Amino acid sequence: MDAVSQSPAVGRFVGIVPDLLTAAFCAALWVSPFMFGVDAVKGVILAMILEFILIHATAFLMSIAFATDRTRAGRIVSSLSLTAFYLLLVASFSALFRSWWPIVVFLWLSVSKIAWVLSDPREREAERSRQSDAWMFSVAAYIVTVVAGVVLPLPALGLTPEAVARLGLPGTGQWIEHPQAALFSMALYYLASAWYKWNSDTRGIVNLIRSSRSGG
Repeated sequence: MDAVSQSPAVGRFVGIVPDLLTAAFCAALWVSPFMFGVDAVKGVILAMILEFILIHATAFLMSIAFATDRTRAGRIVSSLSLTAFYLLLVASFSALFRSWWPIVVFLWLSVSKIAWVLSDPREREAERSRQSDAWMFSVAAYIVTVVAGVVLPLPALGLTPEAVARLGLPGTGQWIEHPQAALFSMALYYLASAWYKWNSDTRGIVNLIRSSRSGG
C-alpha cells in the first residue's frame, strides 16, 4: 500500500463538486452571459479577485490554525479577527460594484475550500501537510490561469461588444473590456483545482509539490 493514504472515491468526489460547478458556471456564462442575470459575469470577475484574497488569507489562517505556541482560545480569536478583516475587504468590493454578489461569491468560494476538508478529514499533521501542498498548488494555478486568459486569443462567443456594453462593468482593463478572459481563467483554475483535489492523494503529485517546495 502507498505511504500516502487513498481517500474513498465518494469523499473525493464530494470535495470537488463545488469546483466543478464553478467551472461549469463560467463556461455557461461565456456562451450565454445573461443566463443567470445581468450581474453574473460581474460576479465572476469579482470571484477572480476574491480568490486571490482567499489564497492570501489561507496562508495566514493556516499559520494560525496549526500554530503550536498559541492556546486554542488564542487561535480562535486570531482567526476570527483575521476573518473579520477580510470580510470588511469583501464588503468594500460590494460597495464599489454596488452589488451583493461579492458576499455571495466569497461565501461560495469559501464553501468550495471547506467542502474538501470536511469530505475527507485527516489527522492534524496530515491535514497541515495537505493544506500546505494545496496552497502552493493554488498559487501556481492562479498565476498560470490568469496569464493564460490574458495571452491566449480567446473567442468572444456570447460576449459580443453589444453584450459587454450591456453588462455595465466598471473601470477598464483586460477583464473589463474582454470578460471572456476572466471566465476562461476562472473555469480553468477551478478545473485545475478539482483535478488537484481528486489526485492529491497519489504519490506522484504529492512528491512533485514537496520536491518543488524544497527546491528540487
